[in-house]
Parts: sequence; structure tokens; C-alpha cells
Amino acid sequence: MALWVNLHGGFIAGLILLGVTAAVAWLFPTRRGLADPRALTLALAGSLVATLVNPWGPGFITHIVSFFQNPLITRSIQEFQSPDFHSLSMQLCLAMVFGLAGVWIWLSRQSGTGGPEPLALAHVAVWTALSLISVRFVPLWALVVIPILGESLALCLRHWFSAAPTGQAAHTRLRGINAAAAARFRNVEATDRQASRGIWSALALLWIFATVARGGAMPGMTARALDARFDPTVFPVEAAQRLHEVGVPPGRGFTTFSWGGYLDYALPEYHAFIDSRSDVYSRQLSQDYAAITALAPGWQRLLDRYAVRWVLLPVSEPLAQLLALSPERHCAAADTSAVAVLCLRGGAP
Repeated sequence: MALWVNLHGGFIAGLILLGVTAAVAWLFPTRRGLADPRALTLALAGSLVATLVNPWGPGFITHIVSFFQNPLITRSIQEFQSPDFHSLSMQLCLAMVFGLAGVWIWLSRQSGTGGPEPLALAHVAVWTALSLISVRFVPLWALVVIPILGESLALCLRHWFSAAPTGQAAHTRLRGINAAAAARFRNVEATDRQASRGIWSALALLWIFATVARGGAMPGMTARALDARFDPTVFPVEAAQRLHEVGVPPGRGFTTFSWGGYLDYALPEYHAFIDSRSDVYSRQLSQDYAAITALAPGWQRLLDRYAVRWVLLPVSEPLAQLLALSPERHCAAADTSAVAVLCLRGGAP
């Protein structure tokens, strides 16, 4: 946890996992399979103390609290908004939630156990609620819920095979296939444990290292399997390369929230007006940026107050189209692919 808190804000997920597990252990102390609630509470307390091992100490926690209390963050940043269930990926997540609920209901009616394990139910409920509040939690939801869904489906199949009538030919064939597959998997696992001694894991790591060393091309192949690049139709790739070659215009520049992070990487000589690290900028600066891009009353005075001399924007950005009509600024295409436009104040690009 001390390492995690210094790397990424997702350390909060670790605290949630421990907190929920400790709470369930205290509520169901006699439930088999749960760890000692005192040990879990001690681990949670130690993890909370470990989060203070950062350059800001307790001030980092108060910073996170104030960050989530900023209404501009929840309204403007997509990852903190609720997911869009019109997309296929979120429809699959919703199908898995309902599928898990249906499997649990079926198992409780068939086996008479009274429902799912309290720990699984608690984690599914907490992480589903968090993923419905913020799309940022959806990947974490998948890490927690999908293994629970897989375990429940396996239990459902085992119960179905054991409860099926033996006289029916279809069930007999399915039961035979299931037994043969289970035996084959057990043999593979036993052979791997006895013979490999970690060889397969080591070979997999060597394969990955070799692929990375060859620029993304797997051994024996020329095509790049790993080809991580910025999409030149989404980011100002060509414009950034041109500015890097000819030099950044003098004075303070302005670009969009989504382009700022890319320009931090591709154009290090330019200090971004704002980028996606929304927690490091003041609320006032974020509000002023939102007012400028929304063309709110007074947006021109804000550009003057921040002494913005040049602007690099997407061609379709309303601000770019309005600046092109201003006699004080001269705008021209910043690339040949019609992605970015560059506007200078008081001089031709």
C-alpha cells in the first residue's frame, strides 16, 4: 500500500476491498472460509497508516477529498460520470450482473443454501454500485465480479450435472463430457506442477521481453503485434512534430483538456495550459478553461487575462471556428490532415 499510494490514486480500491472484507468477517464471525476479523482489521489499519507514507503525508488524503467535492470534476470529466449503457461494453457488464443474480437465485432454490456467500454478495453489491456511479470503477468491477461469476457458473453446472436424471441420454452424454474434461484438466495441471517447475512462466516472460526488444514484433515474425501509437486523426501528431521542428510560438499557448496530456509528451518544450491531470489544477483555472471552451460570456477577457498568444485546437472545436473570424488572430491549418488549427495573435502563422 505504501508503494501503491505513491504510484496511482487507485490505492483507494485496496482500502475498499479490505474494508468490505473486514466488515463481512465481523458481521459473520462463524462463517466458514472467512479470515479472522481481527487480522483483517489490523491489515486495514496498517494499510491506512501506510497511505501516509507519501510526500504530502495526511495532506494527500484531504486533497483527494477536496478533489471529489469539486462539482466541476463530476460534471465535466467523463471517467467520473455514470456509464453509458447504450454502448456494447456496458451492455455486456449489465448482462453479467443480471446473469450472476439469476445464477444465485437458481442455486439458492436448488440447493437450499439460502443464497450466495455473504462476502461475494457484499463485494458484488459495493463494486456494482461504484461502477454505476462512475465509469472509472468499471475495470475494477470486472476484476472483482467476473471471478465470482465464473465460480458461480461452475457451481451451477456441477449442481446441474449431479441433479440431472441418469436415465436421459442427453444428460448422460453431457455428464460424460464434463467428467472427461475435468480429468484432462487435472492431468494437465498435475503434469505442469511436476514437470515445469516454473518453466512455462519463465518462457512466457522471455517471450514478452523478446517481443518488446524487437519493437513489438514477436520472435519469428516481422509484423508488429504490439504497436502502441497515438491516433493521428484524434491527436495533433503532425502538428506537434511541425512545432517541434520549427519552434513553439512565443508567449503562452492554449489547447484542449484532452490534447494537453499528449502535448506534454510530444512537445515537451511547451508548458500545457491544462491537461488531464485535473487534480493538480485549481478550481478557478478549471472553471476558466470550461468558460473559454464553452464560449461563455467573457471568454475573450479570460484569454486576455491569461495572456494567451497562440492557440492549437481541433478543427471542429467551436472556439477555433470563432477565433478564425476574429480580426485580431490569424488562423491556419497546423497539419495536412485537417486535424488541428493554429491561431496566432498579431501575426500570421
